[in-house]
Amino acid sequence: MSTIDFSFKSFKAYFCIVAAVCCIQCSLFQTPESKKDPQYTNKEFQNNPNPKVIREINFKVLLGERVKDWCKRLESQKILKCEAVQTIAGLESFSKFSFIGPKKYSLSRFEGLFPVGDFTIYLDKSPQKQLVFLSQTDTYKLLYSLLEKKEQRLQAIISQKKNNDGTLKLSLRQKIILASIVEKEAVSNQDYELVASVFYNRLKKGIRLASCPTLEYALGYHRPFLLYSDLKLKSPYNVYKNFGLPPTPISFFSEDSFGATSEPKMSQYYFFVYDWTKKELFFAKDYDVHKQNAIKARNNYVKKYGKNSLYQIQAGKFYEH
Repeated sequence: MSTIDFSFKSFKAYFCIVAAVCCIQCSLFQTPESKKDPQYTNKEFQNNPNPKVIREINFKVLLGERVKDWCKRLESQKILKCEAVQTIAGLESFSKFSFIGPKKYSLSRFEGLFPVGDFTIYLDKSPQKQLVFLSQTDTYKLLYSLLEKKEQRLQAIISQKKNNDGTLKLSLRQKIILASIVEKEAVSNQDYELVASVFYNRLKKGIRLASCPTLEYALGYHRPFLLYSDLKLKSPYNVYKNFGLPPTPISFFSEDSFGATSEPKMSQYYFFVYDWTKKELFFAKDYDVHKQNAIKARNNYVKKYGKNSLYQIQAGKFYEH
């Protein structure tokens, strides 16, 4: 478990080109990443670092979750106000962190930038005032601490990698954006390295990423199979129309996905499709093979779930069950 001590006063009808079957999968879930980091231990969680602090708040950052959904979830738990997070995003520069985007992105500035895991914060609680939601000051401290922890984890991964991405030379922020896409595309959290290799190969060749979950991020809904009308959306996140990466990450991601983008695997693949019935990714070097894989995956889906479910909008879903 990770602890954040707030008693400290200073704070340093279409087949998607890549993932041909955009289906209901990849449920949001918690990963035990915090247990991998020796700084965050159960012992540290159990022993309050400041005995004067009497308020303890537990919260989670979920794998594959969008920051707006994280914010809504914590607001429903009466931990913080989304309005406060959005205000801070528009006011504070967070200049210490090179990987955060400009203020114009508002709440999306924090997209993908929190470490996944369980966290505990400790707060002084005045006996005269029973606090429910965090104040804006304490919300800022929480956000700052999460960004610090994320930076520490990313740097730890980078120090262990060769960081050889060939001619692309992606910046840290670009790798973060790509890692978030890899996280959502690597359905059931498999084949991170091969999925990352496909996107690297496409970027090197100047081919559009054609990522379903990236487009769904802008659409605001999920459907098992995207329609041509979906692909006409005018948005910087529509990587079916636009070349290169979207302006921000699209979800919180794992250390495995970031590791895969920090030291990309060499492959000759340019396409992949996930068969939701077999729970397996199928990679291809050329489009004809990929198209056949996509047709098989679609037919398997229809056989199991029915044809009527192919194009149904799943409101509130984001490339997930």
